[in-house]
Amino acid sequence: MLNSKDAGREGERPGPPAGGESRIKVKAILQCPNCGFHKTFSRTFDRKELDQLVVSAKVMSWAACDCGDLIEFSLQVEV
Repeated sequence: MLNSKDAGREGERPGPPAGGESRIKVKAILQCPNCGFHKTFSRTFDRKELDQLVVSAKVMSWAACDCGDLIEFSLQVEV
């Protein structure tokens, strides 16, 4: 239920949380099922920089290992 002071702002989007709550911690894990290659990358993104996270994930998801196999890619996200 809306409070009376929120009734006039129905169409507005809520802003990002203040302080350290506006950051998203991401860990990308790359593993090769064929040769055992394993690499982990960690980064913290501001919510306004989510486009950088999307581009990074797309690039890593198509990575190939030196042995010729596609590398398995997974993300762990802490919001």
